[in-house]
Amino acid sequence: MLCALREPIIENENDFYLNEQPAFPVRPGFASDRGAIDGAIDEVAMQQWKKFLTFAGLVCLFLAGQPALAHGEFDEEQLAEFHEHVDDFLGEIEELVADVEAIVGKDRAVKADVDALIEHWEEVGVHAVIERRAMVTYPGIWQGIVLLQQAVEAGDSGKAAVAGERLKAAFWQSFGAVRLAASQVQSAAAPATFESEAPAPGSE
Repeated sequence: MLCALREPIIENENDFYLNEQPAFPVRPGFASDRGAIDGAIDEVAMQQWKKFLTFAGLVCLFLAGQPALAHGEFDEEQLAEFHEHVDDFLGEIEELVADVEAIVGKDRAVKADVDALIEHWEEVGVHAVIERRAMVTYPGIWQGIVLLQQAVEAGDSGKAAVAGERLKAAFWQSFGAVRLAASQVQSAAAPATFESEAPAPGSE
């Protein structure tokens, strides 16, 4: 038989009753433990959110302090034909990765080393292509640069090595996205091919 449920009557923080009978067994201290767990989860979530806002702010401040980007003087016409320059972009990415490895490999890298990397990154043509054709991957490169710069300025070679690997991965991921976009453009531009129609019966 079904019966209507009434609001639970709470006599204390550890016992919950429904119709003055226990609805389910409750371990002593359950309510206080649950409150502590919820509080800990909220605190961790808030800490992670603060870290994200702090990092996002650092990236924005970093970019705001940079001069106008030349992007290797890559004009709109060249950008429209980016799919024809994938091999050139590969060479530029390899050079940038080599720059990162040189910084991480130094016994004591300095801020000027990272500044030189940034200048190189801003000059190459692949910069504009990643920014315009692989936008999803673009922020990851700047995040990696910021982390590397912070580690170098702090003199922490361990963190610099980790940041360097992250930045190299971001460069390669961006190049992969550019190459994929280029292949899609090439496929769309390729002329359609059709099989010749079979001769009608009796036409021979």
